[in-house]
Amino acid sequence: MLQKIKDLLKAVVERYRVNEQLRSLTAPIFVDGFPDSRNFGDALNISLVKYLSGKDVFPSRFLKQTPQNLATSYAVIGSVCQWSRPQTIIWGAGFIGEEFKTKDFVKPSHILAVRGPLSRAIYRNNGIDCPTCYGDPALLLPLIYNPTIAPIYEYGIIPHYADWDANWVKQYRSDKNMLVINIMTSNNHELFVKQLKSCRKIVTSSLHGLILAQAYGIPVCAIKLSDSVAGGEFKFADYLLSVGRVPKERINLSEQDIPIEDLSYDKEPIHIDLAPLIEACPFIQPDQRAYLLSKSRNYYQIEN
Repeated sequence: MLQKIKDLLKAVVERYRVNEQLRSLTAPIFVDGFPDSRNFGDALNISLVKYLSGKDVFPSRFLKQTPQNLATSYAVIGSVCQWSRPQTIIWGAGFIGEEFKTKDFVKPSHILAVRGPLSRAIYRNNGIDCPTCYGDPALLLPLIYNPTIAPIYEYGIIPHYADWDANWVKQYRSDKNMLVINIMTSNNHELFVKQLKSCRKIVTSSLHGLILAQAYGIPVCAIKLSDSVAGGEFKFADYLLSVGRVPKERINLSEQDIPIEDLSYDKEPIHIDLAPLIEACPFIQPDQRAYLLSKSRNYYQIEN
């Protein structure tokens, strides 16, 4: 009985906290997933959506505790499509795995863009219309923040947060020629980008480690360090297909110990026309739209 009372009080306090936080914001953008997470890929939602919209960001998963529980929300960065609300508008997000071809999920309100063709195929397999508008919105970050940084490390290692203590990573932590980059930086995108650009090559088991390395033109090797990262190869392949790459299975360093200097690094620039993604953004301000459209074509080397 005492525990039930404690749980009830905790729920009441949490509901009050959420409503007070929401009342302090003016017309916020509600974002699906975990924008309040410390994981960089999730937290980047806050910085990016604020920049594009000029508004505050609030996690939609808390809306059920508020009078705005039926408000429109957006799925932007992350593998969150399987958690959509009926009020969700999909702009750039993807699915976590191919099992949702046959596994139930809530149909979103609208789909404007998805991360890649594999996510689109899941919607179509379930009889849901989805445009051929692709791109992880994290690809917009170099157009917004791209400081000049002279590399001082030969290699940067970006483990997925589930792989932080992997043995392969541990062996390089004390090497002064290496930088092990913590993906758990919250929405401090400036710190993450500065660390990323301070490295000549990147090794990563994180999807957004791969995306950002390629977005900033840094040679990168995508690796697998464990079976702890949800989604397996699906989300990596989904993204790679969107930027004109033929997906390859990541190098499994949990089964073989390959020295970092012997890994194969992808040095080729990615190619993707982000104009359709930018044009499809439902909350972007006119000035930001014009600016990003002017920069995106030349940055990702799209032919006229």
